[in-house]
Amino acid sequence: PGTTQLVADVDNGERVVLDTVTGESSPLDLGLETFGLAYSPDGTRLAVTTREGGVGLWDVAQARWGAPVSTRQPFAGWDLTFAADGSEWATIASGAVGRFDGRTGDFLGSVTIGTGGAVGYTPDSRTLVIAEDSGPVRRWTLDARSWLVAACSMAGRDLTDSEWRDHLPGRDPVTVCGRA
Repeated sequence: PGTTQLVADVDNGERVVLDTVTGESSPLDLGLETFGLAYSPDGTRLAVTTREGGVGLWDVAQARWGAPVSTRQPFAGWDLTFAADGSEWATIASGAVGRFDGRTGDFLGSVTIGTGGAVGYTPDSRTLVIAEDSGPVRRWTLDARSWLVAACSMAGRDLTDSEWRDHLPGRDPVTVCGRA
């Protein structure tokens, strides 16, 4: 979507950009060996992973790194997918699903799963669906407010001062469940 181009692997191990309208192809040279790639829905960005766990975001129009490949939050996933609104992308690797900002490439978080599998977003981009190789299909609701509501519902109270000191040192206690 948003582009007439696709990225293809060729027999010699190279990756090429193929224009599906003109039939023209050109090498895709990102300056490193890629493992996984996914276009953003509008075709302006390319999410990239490497076998070593590097993660980056390539600006297609500028032909440069919008977010250079970094191993600070290593994620050697090969199955990458963008949310329909382009706000984020996800990949699955080594028993975990990782989420990344679709515009900056920043790491947003991860969840552990039992095995490999596939990930995809619901059309409204609010939920990540995770299908594990071993069978379970899980839903990860991405609205942080829903996490707050769930935590308050389970705990039935705010954190105590002691819990704030132990788990959130350096932060002043605040009332959250009363606002949920």
